[in-house]
Amino acid sequence: MIQNLNYLLFIISNDFFISFGIYSILYLILSIFTKKEILYKIDDEVCRLIIFLGIIYFLIWFAAIIISFTIEESRTYLLNRMFGKYCIGFWLQPLFWIGMTQLLRIKKIQKNWLFRILFSFFFIFSFEKIVIIITSFHRDYLPSAWTMYSDLDFLPDYFLDKSNLKNNSFFIVCRNILFHPKYDFELSDKEIKLHVLRIKTVIL
Repeated sequence: MIQNLNYLLFIISNDFFISFGIYSILYLILSIFTKKEILYKIDDEVCRLIIFLGIIYFLIWFAAIIISFTIEESRTYLLNRMFGKYCIGFWLQPLFWIGMTQLLRIKKIQKNWLFRILFSFFFIFSFEKIVIIITSFHRDYLPSAWTMYSDLDFLPDYFLDKSNLKNNSFFIVCRNILFHPKYDFELSDKEIKLHVLRIKTVIL
């Protein structure tokens, strides 16, 4: 049960939060070139999705803690992690993600470039990855060991392939939400081609 909950947390943080961080960067770039109303409507719905996923993340994380307390073998270990010497590592990252997702409810923060760039960075790079990156540049840290931590994805080709997979999954979910019958987005063929061309220009 605990493993399943941890796996769900991993999917939300690794596939949706990171993809939202990349999406936010693309959105900010596209908003420079176009002021179409559809772009802002899409961003509103994507932010609603992330806000909802932030709530789901909190409920799963809290449920995992409660269930872990019911297991005698893991209770002592969990208490040491929650209130021990390195308790900040247990609390900081989940609460930071939950806080960022819920701050998107505030329109001024959601539309603010500075906040969106900061949120994008911290969605893409967790504190754990930031620490590992900083450590990797230490003079006593061997470059040959950089690939030992596979989740950091130092290899460019692998990183790009994995990012494309995450983004495609994220945009498929967003598409199913956005192009629901209740949303009336009527675009001409010319407008669709123009948006596609702009997206390709940004990505390439």
